[in-house]
Amino acid sequence: MKDATPLLTLWLPHPDCNEADLEREFNQYKTRQRAILDCADGLLDPSTLLDIIEATGIDPLAYVEEAEESIDALISHG
Repeated sequence: MKDATPLLTLWLPHPDCNEADLEREFNQYKTRQRAILDCADGLLDPSTLLDIIEATGIDPLAYVEEAEESIDALISHG
């Protein structure tokens, strides 16, 4: 996919996290981003993507709603 930006997630570490927590959260973030890009490129099916999203700490329904809002905003505002 040329630009998957509206589908990607953010990594906002909590300032009180210790080094192990930061590393774990960053690894989950990288796993999510790779899965999103693979799904956008047709290398991963959407249901597996949603399983990965959930396994890495994000509610799949909330993710889909956020992605939809991002895409709608891009369409509306160019």
